[in-house]
Amino acid sequence: MKDFFEEYLQNFIPSGFKVKSVLILLFTRVIFITIGLLIYNSMNDLLKDVYSNRLIISLISAIITSIIFFLPLQEYMEIFLKKKVLSEYLFDDPLTLRFAHKRFEINDLIRNVFPDMVKASGSLMGRLAVLNQLGYFEAYTFTKGRRRKIKNQRFLVNKRLMEYLIQNHEGVSITDTAERSDINEDFALLKSSYILPFIFRDKLFGFLSLSGIPDEHYLKTMRIISSKAALAIYNHILSSQIAIHKKYKHEFEVASRIEDKIFSNKVPIFSGIEIKTFQNDPNLILEFFKNDEEGHVFVLLVLSGKNRFSSGLVSSHLLGKYYSQSLVRKKHNHKSIRIFTEKSLQELSWNEGFEMIIGSFKENSTRITFTQVGLNFRITDSEVKLDNLISVGWKYTLDIKQDSLLIYYKKDKVLSINKKIEEIEDNIKMPDKKNNR
Repeated sequence: MKDFFEEYLQNFIPSGFKVKSVLILLFTRVIFITIGLLIYNSMNDLLKDVYSNRLIISLISAIITSIIFFLPLQEYMEIFLKKKVLSEYLFDDPLTLRFAHKRFEINDLIRNVFPDMVKASGSLMGRLAVLNQLGYFEAYTFTKGRRRKIKNQRFLVNKRLMEYLIQNHEGVSITDTAERSDINEDFALLKSSYILPFIFRDKLFGFLSLSGIPDEHYLKTMRIISSKAALAIYNHILSSQIAIHKKYKHEFEVASRIEDKIFSNKVPIFSGIEIKTFQNDPNLILEFFKNDEEGHVFVLLVLSGKNRFSSGLVSSHLLGKYYSQSLVRKKHNHKSIRIFTEKSLQELSWNEGFEMIIGSFKENSTRITFTQVGLNFRITDSEVKLDNLISVGWKYTLDIKQDSLLIYYKKDKVLSINKKIEEIEDNIKMPDKKNNR
C-alpha cells in the first residue's frame, strides 16, 4: 500500500532532479533580471540632468549591456550550477547539453551516469545491465540513493528480450508489451516499467531498467546518453580483448623461447652410426635411452591434436618424464617405452593420441630395429622414392647400406641415420696391429 501511494504521488510531485533544475533556472534568471534593473537605475541616475528622454535611453542601454555582457555570464552560471548540483552528463536543454562530456568510460557510466539517469527519470529504483568481454551481462542496481552490484554476476537475459530491445532501440515501456506476454514476463522478472537499451552497430551492449516511466522531455537526453553508453561498453570490451591478446602474445613469445631451448636436443655421438636432425620443431620429441652396455634406444614422438598450447605443455611434461627415465638409468625396449608413454599421457588425460617411431641399435653396428605407431611417419633410403620400408605395428630390422636411412614426418624430413665407415675400418685394423706386435 505504501508503494502504491509513493508511485501515485510521484506522478504529481516533481522529482528531486526536476526541482533542483527548476530552482537553478529561477535563481539564474532572478540574478539576471536584478542586474538588468540595477543597470537601468544607474543609467537613469547618470542621465537625469542631461537628456529629457533619459528613460528610453536608460532602458535601451540596460538591454544592450545585459545582452552583450551579462547574458553569457548567466548561461555559464547556469551550466556550472547544473554540473555541480545535478549532473555533468544529463541536462534538460540543448544549450547545456553541448557542454556535457562527449565521451565517458565504463567506470563513469556505472558510478556517475547510471545514478544520474535514474534520478532524472524520477524512478525509485533502476537497474543497469552491462555486457562484458565474456559475453554475459553484469548487473548493478540503484535504489534510494545507493548503488550496489548484484551478487549474482552472471545476469542472464533472454534472447527474445534482446531481440525485442534491438527492434525498439528508442526504449520500450510495459504498456507497449500488452500483446507480448513473454516480454511482459521478462519485464516482471526485472521489476521494470521501462527499459532503455544501449545499442551500437545493431548489437545490444546493455540496458537501463527503470521502475517508473520517465517523462518524454527527459527521454530525449537519456536516449543520447544511451548511445554514448553503448559506445563506452564497446570500447571497454575492445580494449579488454586487446589487453588479453597482448598478454597471451607475450606469454607465447616467452614459451617459444623456452621451447627453443628445451627442444633443441643435442644428439649423442655413437660409434659406427651418425644421427642428424633436420627439424627444430617443438611438436617433435627426440630422446635416447640406454638399453645395455652397447645398446641404445631412441624415440621420435609427436602428439596429435590441433591445440598447440595444450600439446606444447603436454610435450614439455612428457619430455621431462623421458629425461627422468634416462637419469635413473632404467633399461628400456620397444614395448616398455610405448607402455610408459601411454601411461604418462593417460595421467594427463590426453585423449587426442600420438605417433612415434622407436629404434634400437648397438654400437659399431649398421642394423637398426624399428617400431612405428601412427601413419604419418615414413622410413626410406631414398629422397626420391618415399616408400615406407616398415609397416605399422610390426618390428622391422633394417641395414644401413651406402645410402642413409631417412625418417619423414608427413612431408618433412626430420632425421637421418648414416654409418661411419672410417670408424668401423679403424676398429677393425686396431686388433690387427696389436697381433702383429
